[in-house]
Amino acid sequence: MKAPTPAAILFSLVGLVAGPAPADVVIEIDKCRQVAEGRAEIIDFEGKTARGQEVTLKGLLSKPDGPGPFRGLVILPGARGLVVPLCYASIVPGFLDRGFVTLMVAPRTARQQDGTRRYQYNFTDLASYGYAAAAALAARPDVDASRIGVWGHSNGGTAAIDVATWPAGPADTFRAVVAAAPTCPSQGKPPAIPLLVMISDKDPWTSADWCTDYAAKLVGVGTFEFQLLLGADHAYWAAPGYEAPAAKLAEERLTAFFAKYLPATR
Repeated sequence: MKAPTPAAILFSLVGLVAGPAPADVVIEIDKCRQVAEGRAEIIDFEGKTARGQEVTLKGLLSKPDGPGPFRGLVILPGARGLVVPLCYASIVPGFLDRGFVTLMVAPRTARQQDGTRRYQYNFTDLASYGYAAAAALAARPDVDASRIGVWGHSNGGTAAIDVATWPAGPADTFRAVVAAAPTCPSQGKPPAIPLLVMISDKDPWTSADWCTDYAAKLVGVGTFEFQLLLGADHAYWAAPGYEAPAAKLAEERLTAFFAKYLPATR
């Protein structure tokens, strides 16, 4: 397996957005592909950083056709944020087809109550934002508050593991957690919420070896599942780095995991 570079490891572990946070930095989430095409709307919701600082965040809300109530899914992006205009637009439709209302957190949009921008964040902040997004979903009449999950990618996947392992909110907030291409922790603490970890053996940004070591420590733990994807890249579901067999296997594992822990019907 190819080891990630030291810079990539540090970036993934710390999870801080590079560069300063000037007031004139524009986060143009209105230019996300799904917003421009009318398939998502931008909403505001209240949250807190990992240290308890109150902030207002923006997120992208997408929903299936029909009145619901639907299952809810919080999407936690990587350390580069939404990567406008891509904004994970190639994977969200699959969640909508499964009957999820999705809320994708835009972590770089966080503002303190005095209007100060919080451009920088780490995975623990992102985990806290995930709970805030879940509360925003739970308040909607078209979402079943008892059936909400998390899907996180890269730094968002690391945050998802944090959500599952060290819950920072009510224990019944989430029913299932998926971490895609995360930086896996060295500790093998059993997750309190069912957790599926998936990573490619060729991932250039995060270490598959760390995740296989993590999985080995959790063998036999009923709330933990792991899948190593062969030959794919960091974002295994889309080009570049797309590998059809790996993407198909990831879909199968995701479908089975949701059917077990976050089913379409109660």
